[in-house]
Amino acid sequence: MDKARASLETKEYPDGGIQRDGALTLEEWQDMWVTHQIGFHQEEGHRLLKKHLDTFLNGKSGLRVFFPLCGKAVEMRCYAELMLSLTGKGFRYLLAILLYDPTKHPGPPFYVPEADVQMLFGTVCNLHCLEDVDVFEERYRQWGLDYMFEKLYLITEK
Repeated sequence: MDKARASLETKEYPDGGIQRDGALTLEEWQDMWVTHQIGFHQEEGHRLLKKHLDTFLNGKSGLRVFFPLCGKAVEMRCYAELMLSLTGKGFRYLLAILLYDPTKHPGPPFYVPEADVQMLFGTVCNLHCLEDVDVFEERYRQWGLDYMFEKLYLITEK
């Protein structure tokens, strides 16, 4: 795939239900970790989160930070409700989502439509896309994918 291709050129799958039945049991998650079938795991940490940490912190220290670590569209509503219930004045969140063809890979990691992000956060929060990156690696071809983009959003109080 051409690295210059933007995620805007990829097809959006607004039906987050494509992967809803793909939830993993605790045993399946544990087995994936034991057998090292965690192709989405990043040994050096999350590159975009590190890059935009100062933007997120906004000059503050001693913040309490909520990291759900994983998720998919079906869990996003719970995360959104929890995050909004825990917030005070001036809250800030970072949200990373993956965009790929969910008809080719059942997850994990799970595809989260941008439409779901807008639906869950857009009416009560400002959404600012900090970065839209082509994160495709050759190993993702084994999953049947030919593209993968990651978007990092800064979510703030309206």
